[in-house]
Amino acid sequence: GSPNAALEALACGTPVIALEEAGGIVEIAAQTPKPCAVTLCRTMDEFLNAMKNVKKAGRERPSLLPGQYRYTNVIKEFEKIITNLNQATP
Repeated sequence: GSPNAALEALACGTPVIALEEAGGIVEIAAQTPKPCAVTLCRTMDEFLNAMKNVKKAGRERPSLLPGQYRYTNVIKEFEKIITNLNQATP
C-alpha cells in the first residue's frame, strides 16, 4: 500500500520518521529530492531517538514530495490512462 499520511506530510513540507516496515516508505524515501525528508528507522529505539531530535518549524515549508506524486504529474498519468482506454474501445 501507499503510506498516505507520509505523502501528505511531505506535501506540506514536514519531514517523515518511519519504521522501514511501513508499506511503501522505503520506495518513497529513495525518491525524495532531499535526503533528510524521510528518516527510516530499523527499531523502535531508533524511531524514538529520531523523534527526540525533531525541531519545531515556525514557518511554512516547501513541499518535500517526490515528483511522481505531485498533482500535475498524477493528472498526466490519469490522462494517459483515459486516452488509452478511449483508444482501446471500438
